[in-house]
Amino acid sequence: MLQWVVSFAIHTPLPLQRSGSGKPLVQQCKLELLVGLAQAGWRPGEHLSKWGNGEARLYDHSLARPKSYFAALLSVDDIIAKGVQFIEHFEKDGYYKCLIHQSPSDLQETLAQMGSEIRSNAWFVDRSGGDAILDDDAGLQVVPAYEAIPDEHVLSPLLPLPPAPGDCATWKRCVVTSPGGLQLKVYFDNGSHSSGRYRGWTDCPFHSCIRYRFCDEHGSREALAADMVAWAEVGCQDAFGSHEKHIRYRPAVSRVRELTAVVSLQDF
Repeated sequence: MLQWVVSFAIHTPLPLQRSGSGKPLVQQCKLELLVGLAQAGWRPGEHLSKWGNGEARLYDHSLARPKSYFAALLSVDDIIAKGVQFIEHFEKDGYYKCLIHQSPSDLQETLAQMGSEIRSNAWFVDRSGGDAILDDDAGLQVVPAYEAIPDEHVLSPLLPLPPAPGDCATWKRCVVTSPGGLQLKVYFDNGSHSSGRYRGWTDCPFHSCIRYRFCDEHGSREALAADMVAWAEVGCQDAFGSHEKHIRYRPAVSRVRELTAVVSLQDF
């Protein structure tokens, strides 16, 4: 059973026992890996694309990332020793497993074949010799007793207050309008994802890409809609110029918070 000692230690080093200490990385849950990242000097970052050897150790803090992503960052010294110079922040589970498990020669061949193309998880799995099972913490409830955590131990946005699953189910599709006049239609599914988690999505009006977000990563429908606007407005500026690059972009938390207070929503 997950203990709150793990969540507390992510924000401030405390003289508490790490429940994941001594276990292989693949056997640790995401929160245990996050504790390890914090102790190794990694910090949550914004506007990330890939981490290069010698750069500041910043990572994407979303718990929607596969567990292998956090494990790969904790194995970064071993991965660099294989001749890898950078690690992508928004790749498939199989990509990170290749980084961790493949031999130096096999990994170099995989990365050379990968090139700049978008590869499926199955593509990586075929090369890593593993299986297609996502070794992850599916359905993890991050903060079921969030109200009981002392304020000084809360890290935002790493541990946001998630809505209850029942609340997500009541969210209705809407047209969201930003102060600048950008309008998006945001839709919600019925928990059709394999994890059972509810998702919202919107269509990019500039690159014809579709962006999905888990509802439980946001405290309200307004916050999720604001996140979509922050993502789309960068596409409006054509800062990326392609579907692939835009779909990987994660807007700054500060911008999402700013928009949450000012966007307007209308059911349709």
